[in-house]
Amino acid sequence: MTRLFLILVVLMLGVFGVGFLVAPSRFAALVGLRMDTTTAISDVRAVYGGFEIGMAVLLIWCMLDPARMRLALGVTAVMFGAVAASRMVGMLLDKPVTSMTWKIAAVEAVTALIAVVLVWRES
Repeated sequence: MTRLFLILVVLMLGVFGVGFLVAPSRFAALVGLRMDTTTAISDVRAVYGGFEIGMAVLLIWCMLDPARMRLALGVTAVMFGAVAASRMVGMLLDKPVTSMTWKIAAVEAVTALIAVVLVWRES
């Protein structure tokens, strides 16, 4: 179960990371971001692309050694938990909240929750 979950997380991070790196305007449009300047495009490539690719690589490295599986789950819980919490702050402050924002927040929160449950089960 843990390995399958982490593979799904790696695939999600990898697909979106590569997508934001190679086609930032197209992928940014999926979440309602406008790419009005080259600075915005470069920032999306770096943060949405590079960070997600880096996290996928880190999780793959963790998965190569069974002793690092809990680390992979912990990293996933913290990363997705922090992003979900930050998004929820935005949802409180930035109105109106779109249905896309709700969907993304749900995926992030559920991913963090599953990682926490799996860490607990691995204990």
